[in-house]
Formats: sequence, C-alpha cells, structure tokens
Amino acid sequence: KPTATPKPRTYQVKYVKNTRLSVGSLPSDKTKYTSGRNVKVQKAPYCTSRFFTGWNTRADGKGTRYLPGQTFKIKQNITLYAQWSLSYTASSLIYRVTGRQTVTCYGTSNSRLGKAVIPLTIKYAGVTYKVTSVWSKAFANKKNLSSVVIGHNVSAIGSQAFYNCKNLKAVTIGTGLTRIGSQAFRNVKAKCVITIKS
Repeated sequence: KPTATPKPRTYQVKYVKNTRLSVGSLPSDKTKYTSGRNVKVQKAPYCTSRFFTGWNTRADGKGTRYLPGQTFKIKQNITLYAQWSLSYTASSLIYRVTGRQTVTCYGTSNSRLGKAVIPLTIKYAGVTYKVTSVWSKAFANKKNLSSVVIGHNVSAIGSQAFYNCKNLKAVTIGTGLTRIGSQAFRNVKAKCVITIKS
C-alpha cells in the first residue's frame, strides 16, 4: 500500500522591534519557508531618535547579525531583533538621529580636527539619513579647526556650534540654511570668511 509522503517542515521569520521607543515600518514576513530555503532579510525599520544598526538573532545583539537584503538558509523558526544605537561616528564626526531618516552633526571624536566636512547624507546599516543640522556646541573650543564645509541639507546651525574656534578662518555653508543660533561663530579667527550660498 502507498506510503504517505510526510509534509516538509516549514519555518517562519519573525521581526521584533526590540525597544520601548516607537518604531515605524517594522517588517513582517508571512512566508512559510521549507527547510534549507534562502530567506532574504527585510528592510530596516526606523526610529526618530536611534540609528538602526542591523538585525540580530539575539535581543542582546550577541547572536548572528544580518543587514537588510542579506540572505541566509533557514533551518528553524527565526526571530530577528532590531538593534539600535544612539550615535554613529563617520570620518570622526558624530551623528545623532533627530527624525525619520534625518540626523544632526553632534560633534567630533577627534579633538584635534583641522577640517570638518559635513556631508549631505550619511549611510549606516543600509539606511540613508539626511544631515539637516549642526548641534549646539558641536565644535565649540576646537582650537585646531581651520575650515568647515556644511552640506546643502543643513537648515540649522545650533547656538555656539563653532564658539571659540580660534583658528577657524573659512566656513562655507550650503543652500539649505535657514537658521543660525546665537553665538554660533563667536570668538572665531578675526578675518574668518563665512560664505553662505542660500
């Protein structure tokens, strides 16, 4: 008599936001995968005050890390936990998230920074963020800073952002600027040239 073929086992992938903060665009995957199938990791969720740094098989981040778009072979049910970070440093500039895919340049990790270039956007863990402001006191008292170029997406420069940068002699600001905080450029080099393109 014919033997019934056992149904192949199927597994699912669950995505967990892994934070008390509110998170948008959390992916979900209803697919039932048979064992050994390739699974493509879904896109990143967003949080308006944290960087998404990747998915992890453990909530504490000590498991296997996956980035959106990566694939893996499934052999069991998998839960992927979103990982979050308060700040991200690129080219010695520190960034913090201020909104949906927007960041502020919060300062620098290099106390001897000579030239700061604040880009239009930064990319982290597959997500692109617009750099829309320079935080208050971000570069205050940076004695070696001599030139600053600020990208077109920056609309606000915080108060005392470049306060007491005694060697700052050239600042170029992009077309997006709408607001400069008080004393943002106080006590910079006497002949400092500030070019604003907006």
